[in-house]
Amino acid sequence: MKKILMAILFIIIISLTMWLIRYFYPCSLNDIILNHRVEEKVKRIDVTVLSVHLSKTFNIDNKTTINNLINFLEDIKVRNVISAPNWYRPSMFERYYIQLINENKIIDINFMDKDYLRINHTTYKIVNSPDLKIIYDIITEQQ
Repeated sequence: MKKILMAILFIIIISLTMWLIRYFYPCSLNDIILNHRVEEKVKRIDVTVLSVHLSKTFNIDNKTTINNLINFLEDIKVRNVISAPNWYRPSMFERYYIQLINENKIIDINFMDKDYLRINHTTYKIVNSPDLKIIYDIITEQQ
């Protein structure tokens, strides 16, 4: 009986450890977007730039700009977090709200600051530190 309990406890500990490793292991933002079952072809992207002095929305339907923005998003590595931090830290050109719009699906990507983002109400920590101003540069290339 004691061996059976030890075996069950061992299996539970191994399962919990595997789950924690998988949960907190960094993954690509592209993997998360694909988990939301979006087809490859994004028809339009809406980007809202939020800062202390500015709130501007850009509607992007140019194919090269969409591809450049998606390529930038694919390179971002994120990991899950247990609790979301306090968000209100306004900064210049550091908050972006991106909507990937397809025919039947919308994915909301909300860059709250340089460390955290939220995808469809799930919070992730950004592991690599991309320069988020590149998003604004990609958008303004189209304009």
